[in-house]
Amino acid sequence: MSNTELMTEALTENQWEIAHAIAKNLAEEQLKVNQEIGKNSDGIATEFKKIVTYLYANVHHSDASSIFFKYLNFLVGYGKEVGHSNQTNRYYRAIKNACNQYLDETEMNPSIMLLIVGWAVRLIGYYKQENPMVETAATKNIASANDL
Repeated sequence: MSNTELMTEALTENQWEIAHAIAKNLAEEQLKVNQEIGKNSDGIATEFKKIVTYLYANVHHSDASSIFFKYLNFLVGYGKEVGHSNQTNRYYRAIKNACNQYLDETEMNPSIMLLIVGWAVRLIGYYKQENPMVETAATKNIASANDL
């Protein structure tokens, strides 16, 4: 399958539900992290984009799904060494947990998996905007900044 075909292949309703579930899960986790650290970060989405890029680079391998999940395990195992902040390993764990929960590495076509996680990355921003808890956290951050 060429890159053009990959980009135009349609997702089924069930696959869209998976993309939305992953995005919502990760947006909620980002909210929790942001509340704990008192900052408005997009670290999970940033790290997830890198992981999706890794899948994209390997999607044509016959065992791309397995490679993807091994990479997630590697990142969680070595997150402190490869991470960029004190939260990066937590981001990796959240991404791994969401992918393990919603994606089946043995049954899912890697090209479809790529489409699902690609849309999930985009949808994280939507769920951060639509989530009332996110708005509350953003309002708190703005109020805190205004107090300075």
